[in-house]
Amino acid sequence: MQRRLFTLGLVGIAVLAVGGGLAALWQPGLEGRRLSLAGRRQLGALAQALLDGVLPAGDAALQAHLTHFEDTVSAFPPAVRAELQQLLSLACNAAGRFGLFGRATDLAELPLAERRALLQELRFSRLAPRQQAYFALRDLNMAAFFAQPASWAAVGYPGPRAIA
Repeated sequence: MQRRLFTLGLVGIAVLAVGGGLAALWQPGLEGRRLSLAGRRQLGALAQALLDGVLPAGDAALQAHLTHFEDTVSAFPPAVRAELQQLLSLACNAAGRFGLFGRATDLAELPLAERRALLQELRFSRLAPRQQAYFALRDLNMAAFFAQPASWAAVGYPGPRAIA
């Protein structure tokens, strides 16, 4: 009986140590109403793949898009931001990326074609949560991008008509 309790105690200590180590590595993707540095890096990599062909080239355009993304998300209710924070936190950690995308590699280090392929794998996954992650990322990026008048020219939209 004592040996069993001792073994159980050792297993409990090991689980707590591993859990504490993993918690120390956890990086939030969204901190309140703003993206964390890791969140900006990972979401920026995904945004480039999602908006390929319409997002102007260059880091300035990407950073402006991420700021518009933050502005869009900041208007959401806290419960929605909490869900988005969980999704972005998965993208910010190697273990989370492995679970979501099937590989732990930093998304910003992957070539654009590979990032597009990863997103298509999410889109056509047999698992509904992976599909939901894809559609959330896509829809939020599109909403943030096309809500800005500067992006309307990319799709040939002249802007709203004046009401006479």
